[in-house]
Amino acid sequence: MKRNLATFVGACGLLLCLATGSASIQQAISIFSDPDAGTTSFQGTFPQSINSEGAIAGFYRDANTVSHGFVRDEDGAFKSIDAPSAGSFFGEGTFAQSVNAGGTVAGYYFDPNFISHGFVQDRHGNLTQFDAGPAVGCGGTTVMGINARGSIAGFYGDANCVFHSFVRDASGNVVSFDAPGGGYTILARNISDEGAVTGEYRDASQLIHGFVRDSHGTIKFFDAPGAGNQPYLGTFPRAINDDGTITGYYTDGNAIQHGFVRDHHGFIRVFDATSTSSGTVPQAINEDGRIAGYYTDTTGQHGFVRSRLGSVTSFDAPCGLAATNPLSVNSEGAVAGSCLEPSYVFQGFLLRGE
Repeated sequence: MKRNLATFVGACGLLLCLATGSASIQQAISIFSDPDAGTTSFQGTFPQSINSEGAIAGFYRDANTVSHGFVRDEDGAFKSIDAPSAGSFFGEGTFAQSVNAGGTVAGYYFDPNFISHGFVQDRHGNLTQFDAGPAVGCGGTTVMGINARGSIAGFYGDANCVFHSFVRDASGNVVSFDAPGGGYTILARNISDEGAVTGEYRDASQLIHGFVRDSHGTIKFFDAPGAGNQPYLGTFPRAINDDGTITGYYTDGNAIQHGFVRDHHGFIRVFDATSTSSGTVPQAINEDGRIAGYYTDTTGQHGFVRSRLGSVTSFDAPCGLAATNPLSVNSEGAVAGSCLEPSYVFQGFLLRGE
């Protein structure tokens, strides 16, 4: 794909300003766990999304390593979510992925045949199960996000193990879409309140490219400058805000991850969280352009928050291991994600907003 997008570098240069683990940000982090979460290795609590009210949705793995969705309200109270058709064996269960401003939760579940299906649950607990495509053995329906209007984005696998993306509106109408020429995987990762969807697709040469699909169905494709041109390398968008700003990462020719921000005009800025990082992975963006994600270095995996102007602050959730994974940032700047204890049990964390 031809790269004709201008590259802009933030005020601190390609390797942006960093305030490492300041005392104030560390003091703003709290750890939490669903009361029914398992307490042995690789069990625990996995927050995925935080809304503007401070409600957090995600899932936990119980003592049998079966997953259950949860919503944690702004006061810290938990409610579990279990799709009626979800399987109850190792690795199966319900996975809440996103909560919108009204408290509606969307996600997916695995049935007893390990086929995934979508679900949406309103704030009153009414749950609807759905399939965006055929419920076959190549993955089924995977839900990634829900916006304020109740529109859901995600992807599904067909009988030939080709993945297609979809948007499902609040009335249950599903529209599918494909990569150019069809026949190649396209994965929707996030949807804005305006209905724009972003994600990545794989072309016939196995290169990965970014896309944005507007609310009218028009799709544009893009590559981050510096993205590698070898199979399975490329551009991986992860989140979009209502301004149309997209963040994510790209992999260079050495398969090293770097962050990028693409504004609604299509201009891309690239960045690394630190000058010593061996990988930078932005995962979320809020309406102010604040980005949350993680980077890796010789000491482990650390969280970071990047302001709209490009300054970066790193932090470590106090779980005991350098394994912090921020996944969502809300309009108040609060960040939710998971961290890992020395016993390899996952905990949730909340970094309070300003």
